[in-house]
Amino acid sequence: MIDKNRVKKSESEFGLERARVGFVAVFVMAMVALGLTLISLRLLGMPVTHAEMSINTQTAITVTSSCEMTSVVDTAHEATVTASTYEDEIGETTITVACNDANGYAIYAVGFTNDELGRNDLLGQTTGRTIATGTATSGNTSAWAMKLAAVDNSVAPTIVTGYDDYHAVPGESTRVASFADSTMTNPAGSSFKTTYATYVESLQAPDVYIGKVKYTLVHPADTPSAPCSRTYTIIYNRNGGTGGMDSQTACVDRGIGLLPNEFTAPAPVTENQFAAWNTAPDGSGYTYYPGQNVMNLASAGGSVTLYAQWAPKYIQDLTPLMCQMAASDNPLTVYDKRDGSDYTVRYIQGACWMTQNLRITGTVYAQNSNFSTYSNVNVCEQDLTAGNSYDTPRCHDSGNDVNGIWYNYAAATAKTITGNPNTALATEDICPANWHLPSYDTTNPAGSVNSLLLVPTASVVEFAPATGGFYHSGQINNVNNGYWWTTTTYSSNSRYGLSYAGGNLSTSSYYTGDGGLFIRCVRKASTIDDVVYMQDVTSEMVENMEEGDTASLTDRRDGNIYTLAKLQGALWMTQNLRITGTVSSQGSNFSTYSSVDVCEEDLTAGNDGDQPRCHISNNDENGVWYNYAAASAKTIIGDSNVVDATEDICPANWHLPTYDSSGVAGSMNSLLQSSSVTLILRFSPVAGGWYASGTNSGTSGGYWWTAAARDSQVRYNLGYSGGAFTSDTSRRWTGVYIRCVHT
Repeated sequence: MIDKNRVKKSESEFGLERARVGFVAVFVMAMVALGLTLISLRLLGMPVTHAEMSINTQTAITVTSSCEMTSVVDTAHEATVTASTYEDEIGETTITVACNDANGYAIYAVGFTNDELGRNDLLGQTTGRTIATGTATSGNTSAWAMKLAAVDNSVAPTIVTGYDDYHAVPGESTRVASFADSTMTNPAGSSFKTTYATYVESLQAPDVYIGKVKYTLVHPADTPSAPCSRTYTIIYNRNGGTGGMDSQTACVDRGIGLLPNEFTAPAPVTENQFAAWNTAPDGSGYTYYPGQNVMNLASAGGSVTLYAQWAPKYIQDLTPLMCQMAASDNPLTVYDKRDGSDYTVRYIQGACWMTQNLRITGTVYAQNSNFSTYSNVNVCEQDLTAGNSYDTPRCHDSGNDVNGIWYNYAAATAKTITGNPNTALATEDICPANWHLPSYDTTNPAGSVNSLLLVPTASVVEFAPATGGFYHSGQINNVNNGYWWTTTTYSSNSRYGLSYAGGNLSTSSYYTGDGGLFIRCVRKASTIDDVVYMQDVTSEMVENMEEGDTASLTDRRDGNIYTLAKLQGALWMTQNLRITGTVSSQGSNFSTYSSVDVCEEDLTAGNDGDQPRCHISNNDENGVWYNYAAASAKTIIGDSNVVDATEDICPANWHLPTYDSSGVAGSMNSLLQSSSVTLILRFSPVAGGWYASGTNSGTSGGYWWTAAARDSQVRYNLGYSGGAFTSDTSRRWTGVYIRCVHT
């Protein structure tokens, strides 16, 4: 018999250098006992006289349970890597497994360099220098990484989350792939492939760098891997709840599933529920969910604390901020106070959306609803099967939670939009209180049906559209499609709608108000308290703030937190920008380049108007000085550039202040027009001077870039000196501060 837990092993060497990279694959098979066919014969002899002779035979055949790596196909694992270069898709190893174990198999991987198990760096063959393991994305440190992908066939294995993209080569034996039920019938077997990537920094010494990855096949799939020597602790915090939970011990470089919540919700218990785990008590950190497979939340010997996040049980109490925290990656179930119906919601494109159709019927009361004109409304005075009506609230109940209910527009708007013609914008409806019908708006704001088309494929998955058609003339039509009401008028008797057909969402249709469509309610962030990130601030939020109101928000790009204040009608940063390194256009106010290194050189090296340069103060008060090539994300360079900057390194939806002599909100002039001490204190100016010719000068004052050009070489600055704001200018190669503004 062959032991079900026997192991097949293969080792792969991977190396890279500035001139060449070499790869060698070696596969080692462990010796196993052969399955034998046992034939046992027993012969019995007796006298033949008046009797018969019989011969009995017995055959026993044992078929063993086995899994084997049956084939390995390699392409060249070599690449030419030069300084400051990122290289991926380096080589490809495809491993195929044949397995008849119904309990499945698992593949484990571990770094194995220079015959040292668990060593996961690349080792220089002549210098002894190394390239560390890491994510290997473009950055400041040399690193290498691996990525697995299942080969597309009927028995493709599951790749462990994290290793489905480039990830550090593990330093402990770590599960990277598995197949749950390996009773395979496909002769092609179960296959996966691995590729590698590296980033080499400018100072990496030339050499041949070699590394190995050892792959180990184990079956059945639930066989534990080798014990790990490097561990960290996951601590669970009740964060206002009650009760206790044990901590988890996790292995470095090995995935682990997070525990389900065992805490009791804070009082009142009946109105709160567990939503997720988060690395910050207020939900501003990284969000995780029970059962989620995670890896390396802390370093060896360290710990990470995951705080329980509590969400309101009722949809009327769910804020956009809580929805963003709890329902960005998974649906959250909430309940309608009016009838107890449960709905799933998701945070999609900046707003919280119901992902199931509304299904409230009968008499709906204004309390806990989004209408106030009437104290109550019977939303189903008649059935839609009776025909069309602009005036009488009509509905039709599908009898199931998937389709919910079709409503005509009189019902959807709680009888506030009736008659024909009627072009009024719907401001009241039968959605839960604080929720409303989505709008139609071609500028794509959060909470509009148009916003769902910004990332159409993802939105379809998250929105989870239901098909069921629409009601008109007493009949259901186009049952393979879905249709939903909006607030927005198309014509005197029709409204824009959201539709779903052929796997796609669309906003190009409109529908007369006398027919029946579905309802999906939405709640968007409308105040500064509804968001965590600077990039999510909207003009509506700024408008809703009072002069002098303050906030603290996070820059999604690097996690820096900034204080903000509404000053002279606009929202200003009251701390200097301090983003450095390679800045991505995603989350930034530029699009000409996909990314910009804002600190290609230090300002102490001297003047340059074309190369992005900065100087880092290493404290939050002074932040960073930038020349204009850096401030404008390399969009304002050259000797004769007199255009105002329209792109910059501010967070998305923010920008450099303008220069406008009329003093419009968001201009430097708006601050110059006031001598208020209170205004200056709220702006919190920093006297740190400027950088020119490699030297920090003028440290008795502070200076901030604007978007405005005075001439081809000079830009306007907001200045601060002698306790007052001033109007100043600086040459583009000068290094000064940045304060971004939102209007």
